[in-house]
Amino acid sequence: MPPSIKVGLLSTISPEKTWPQETLDEIHAWLVDGRDLLVKNGLDVLDVDHITQSHQQAGQHVRHLVARGAEVLVIFIGRWSYSNTIVSSAIESRLPVILWAPYRDDTGGIIGASIARGALAEVGIDAPLVHGNFDDPDTLRELLALCKVRAAATRIRHLTYGVCGGRSLGMYTGAIDPNAWRTQFGIEVDSFDQAGLVTEAMRIDPKRVEPYLPWIKNNFGTIKVPDEVLEGQVRLYLAVKDIIAFRGYDFVSLRCLPEMPTAYTTFCLAHALLNDASDAEGPKPRIVCGCEADSNGALTMEMLSLLSDQPVMMGDIWHVDKKTDVLRLSNCGSQPTDMARSRKEVNLVPHQFTEFEWRIGACCPQAVARPGRVTVARLGRIAGEYTCLITTGDALDVPLEQVARTFWGFSPHIFIHLDGGYAAFMRELRCNHMHVTYGDVKEPMAELCSMFDVEPILI
Repeated sequence: MPPSIKVGLLSTISPEKTWPQETLDEIHAWLVDGRDLLVKNGLDVLDVDHITQSHQQAGQHVRHLVARGAEVLVIFIGRWSYSNTIVSSAIESRLPVILWAPYRDDTGGIIGASIARGALAEVGIDAPLVHGNFDDPDTLRELLALCKVRAAATRIRHLTYGVCGGRSLGMYTGAIDPNAWRTQFGIEVDSFDQAGLVTEAMRIDPKRVEPYLPWIKNNFGTIKVPDEVLEGQVRLYLAVKDIIAFRGYDFVSLRCLPEMPTAYTTFCLAHALLNDASDAEGPKPRIVCGCEADSNGALTMEMLSLLSDQPVMMGDIWHVDKKTDVLRLSNCGSQPTDMARSRKEVNLVPHQFTEFEWRIGACCPQAVARPGRVTVARLGRIAGEYTCLITTGDALDVPLEQVARTFWGFSPHIFIHLDGGYAAFMRELRCNHMHVTYGDVKEPMAELCSMFDVEPILI
């Protein structure tokens, strides 16, 4: 499970000393009520248990909240408040801000909230304004959605990304400038290489590998590769897990082809298991892992993961059917096994690429993703400026037997009926890779993109 969103909560009023005590008590009660409401709905709420009345207090209060790990700042403005208090809160915290005013005609909260929003706009800070009461379900839904997107933006700004190898297979669309990422997204980019991983894989203690083979055979479907191949795949997986832990990577991508078949084996099983929520050692956090050193793909996956809390995959666009509007995605191993109905419906079969010389061979998790509502997205650049194609659709219930007899039947698949249709999708298609997660997070993804000056292209 992803960590709970940490919300910093303030309740404000203007600094006059002549406010009646009952008014001040009411403002403090709103702080308590707001905190209780958000906590009941799964947020980790941080506050200072004190009304914020001046810009000096605001600085002190938000520094305290930031030190405790706040990821988004919610400011409840129930009565007239000075806008410099809110501006100081935003500037000192450097957090995304949400303004909240009660839906009442007797308090003047909307006066304070509207001038605060304008003041923030004056200094270049965009803050949404929620206008609603504690007992209104629509208000709560709006708040929760805004908090999730803005907490995701904060988390992205603190990520460390590890990329294994250089540009893969001549793909311009996956290569990035690490310095530009640091500037635009706040992400620290680090790199490692395939040779080091192979060396570390060969050094893995056999006792660590030993539990994986029976676990795989007991939990997956048909196993059509020898133990030597399974052991090699597991060793690479453990080597990647180790470097992620050692270097503190939050998400990664791995260059595999064309070197790895000859050097040792591929990363297919590693990709699948890293993006899963468990392995032979039990439950674990999902680690977004992109294939082919596709950095833009890995970031797309990370963004989707933060918004959906579901497994995320990448796949090559194998076909788009103009008659049925069905998108077929397939890639060697970069689909989490959690996307199948169950692991028993995932077979481990030999890799079928014939253009490479194989040292020991490799396996792929052969499966079809379960049906359900999905979001499809892809970050890219047009003349150096980031855009993100975002659409939705329905993953279809397609029998594995239907694809297993084709050449690409060795790889995992997903079939998606596109809401926007064939023509609209093809008009904006600029990459061979697409990324999918379950649930409809189209609008939150667009909003998250906009927070990083990425133009969303909605289909």
